[in-house]
Amino acid sequence: MLQHFTDALERLDRAALRFEERYVEPVFQRIVRFAEKSSAERSRAIRQRIQHISAWLYYRLRWFINRSWSPYVKIYKPQNAWAFDNFRELEEYRQFWIAGGEANNLFDMARLYALVYNIRQLLKDNIPGHFAELGVYQGHSAKLLSTMKGDRRLYLFDTFDGFRPDDLVGVDAKQNMGFKNTSLGRVRNFVGAERVIYVPGWFPQSVTAEASEATYALVHIDCDLHAPAKAALEFFYPRVSAGGYIILHDYGSGYWPGIEKAVQEFFSDKSERPIIWPDAAGTGVIRKAARQDVHSTVARQQKK
Repeated sequence: MLQHFTDALERLDRAALRFEERYVEPVFQRIVRFAEKSSAERSRAIRQRIQHISAWLYYRLRWFINRSWSPYVKIYKPQNAWAFDNFRELEEYRQFWIAGGEANNLFDMARLYALVYNIRQLLKDNIPGHFAELGVYQGHSAKLLSTMKGDRRLYLFDTFDGFRPDDLVGVDAKQNMGFKNTSLGRVRNFVGAERVIYVPGWFPQSVTAEASEATYALVHIDCDLHAPAKAALEFFYPRVSAGGYIILHDYGSGYWPGIEKAVQEFFSDKSERPIIWPDAAGTGVIRKAARQDVHSTVARQQKK
């Protein structure tokens, strides 16, 4: 009897220890990190949390919002989806955009719609080249790119293991270690493998000969930090077709100064400038100019 009692106490002790490691310590660490932030950073964190909660409530009301008679449906969906029913694939896209990624994508439907409509325009314009993404995380935007790419290839560059300590330097030194809750296997199972090339490792060291020789119609840069973003622009820009897109997530968010700095530095001597989408993170987009368009613009300026 005493042995059973001792065993039960040991099991209880182990359970308490697991509970502490899994729940208590992470919460305590988050509280400590929050307390170490400046007052402006704490205010921003609180506003973001309120935004997440509001988005959760908004999503739970989707039955009402999705009704054709709802006064909110015009806000929630693009007009040709709610009024004309011309784009039924949007419902499928919405489902996997949110699946497992509520914290980031639940309140960011504007970004989904912007990606979808710009990819459709790119396909309509017959811009040659493949698709690529740097910064895949759990694969939600990669899933969209893969679904819409048609016969093109999709190259996915990521460590598939989050940041490492020596990534957080310079303008990015105050950022937190993050994006660890992913893996190559998890992303592959979600996105699929048909004409999708996974390139694990630190960019640009991970670039393969095949990726170097490819031409791109669309590049989605979502790596957050200055060094990989600058390397991505240097690598992809000369390989992007005229009329192709370079999409820069988080460019206007104010939370990731590294991506903004990289874009400003790289495009300082070029004709293109980012256009900002009104999504949650202020995504920037560059549409690469055709060489003859740049020359004609210069010629017109010289005549004036």
